[in-house]
Amino acid sequence: MKPKVTDKNELTDRCKKFYKDYPSELAIIQEFEKDYVYDRALCELPRDHPDLAPYYHNLGMIANHKGKYDISLEWFAKALEMYNKTRQPDDPVIATTYNSIGEVHFRKGNRTNALESFKKELNIRKKQHLQVAMCYHNMDNVYQEEKKFQEVFECHQKSLMIRQKYLPTDHPDIDLALQYYNMALEIYQKSLPSQHQDIAMTHYNLSLLYAGKEDFQQALAHFQKASTIFHATLPPTHPFIGIVNQDIQRVSNKLK
Repeated sequence: MKPKVTDKNELTDRCKKFYKDYPSELAIIQEFEKDYVYDRALCELPRDHPDLAPYYHNLGMIANHKGKYDISLEWFAKALEMYNKTRQPDDPVIATTYNSIGEVHFRKGNRTNALESFKKELNIRKKQHLQVAMCYHNMDNVYQEEKKFQEVFECHQKSLMIRQKYLPTDHPDIDLALQYYNMALEIYQKSLPSQHQDIAMTHYNLSLLYAGKEDFQQALAHFQKASTIFHATLPPTHPFIGIVNQDIQRVSNKLK
């Protein structure tokens, strides 16, 4: 008879070996393992110990992953409280925590709270250029839900301009974004009316990406397609029309 397994680490190791070819079961075991490690840390360290902050944050991430959003926010709040006591106000880890809080609020549909958290993150990340781009991207998502399209345009433009400035034109992130937007455009063109706003927005996003790669011919073509839809579906004074007209002029000047 095999000796009885009493140590949880040994038990999880055996389970992982047994279920190595079963991804869903293995994922459950790994999730348990994370919880166990964090539970031990919480039991062994004083409640005000600064090393607990990342554990609180990771427990918040686990709860968020499980869809337990209120519990997730509680853990993130604990992490933030401790970070505020032990770190400088502009520490990137505090910005990351605000980002996590914003994402949970966004998943819950609390758009006002999500925006507030993303803006706090943005204020901290002023000098972290690519992280600032991600802040604008997150705010862009919230404004889309609120149908605030002027803010959508502004955030999206700022995000792309930063990425284009600090990433090389052949960076895989830009090529991957182009691939996704082209796939989205193909799907929209098959499933939506030809003058649908989503098609116009996708053309516009493609334009910005092509402009970032200095492929101004493609950028102009997509700006013009977006402009055609905007002129057909929006009043002449709508801000979208003025913005895309300016972009067309800017790219046209590059081609001269």
